Amino acid sequence: MKKELVLDLNQDNQVNVVTQALSSEVRRKIMQLLRKGSYTINEISCILNQPLSTTSFHISLLKKAQLININATRGIHGSAKVVSRKFDRVTFDMDDMSEQVEQEMNSISLEIPVGSYTDCKASNICGIASDTEIIGVDDMPSAFYLPERVNAGIVWFSEGYVEYRIPNYYLYGHRAQIINISFELCSEAPNFNMDWPSDITLWLNGKEICTYTSKGDFGDRRGHLTPSWWSSFSTQYGLLKTFKVDGYGVYIDENQINELPIDELNLESDTHFTLRIGIKDDAKNKGGLNIFGKTFGDYAQDIIVRIDYI
Repeated sequence: MKKELVLDLNQDNQVNVVTQALSSEVRRKIMQLLRKGSYTINEISCILNQPLSTTSFHISLLKKAQLININATRGIHGSAKVVSRKFDRVTFDMDDMSEQVEQEMNSISLEIPVGSYTDCKASNICGIASDTEIIGVDDMPSAFYLPERVNAGIVWFSEGYVEYRIPNYYLYGHRAQIINISFELCSEAPNFNMDWPSDITLWLNGKEICTYTSKGDFGDRRGHLTPSWWSSFSTQYGLLKTFKVDGYGVYIDENQINELPIDELNLESDTHFTLRIGIKDDAKNKGGLNIFGKTFGDYAQDIIVRIDYI
């Protein structure tokens, strides 16, 4: 069965990337060549009589457009990158354009309080605090289960995770196109440490989407919103990061990290979907995590989840 990529003209980013990829005669020759089978980049370079660097450039644009697959294989002379065609046909669907434009406008934004997690695991250095006090006791994981956690303005732990359930009633009969997740974060060190890397991972519906490496636990100045009772020798602020998933993959602050498409997350399949934020057991940099709410740090927001859908 032939594999087909179907695009409509409302998908501006996808259409622009694909048409740019196919606008070059060299790249079209590469796609024609791949009809015959898979080739290494070196083989394509030789067949087209092009420098390897030029061929690699054209291959990268075809890869960005998700028109090809590149797989590493190991042979007698070492490893090589093998290129194959991902689709046999590209179709532009221009039917019902006015209806689709109206559908594409649907979006919803939810602000999830940082303490409203429904599952968690915290150990070692950990805690939660509201804008007026520590909730429970510092460094006591059981405090994460106190009812007062819903009032948290900051959550921190050196190992573990917090998981939130996001309602998806608005997706009934619809399909998610883009999800944006935005929150303020930093590493978690004793007191604070500006040079304290931590690999912070996000999961959606149980599927790992990306890992962001925080550079440190920031406390060299007061956070703009951090309450006056909070010690000046503790974490003060973080960085506002945005994580996005669309039909092409996953992005951190608009920089593409991988090619996991939103369709594989099945955000519409239940009454809710889950968002987990944490530190993997096998993380290279296990430097902990601070998640800031609207009453701590520099940004007056909790975890904002925005979904565009049709």
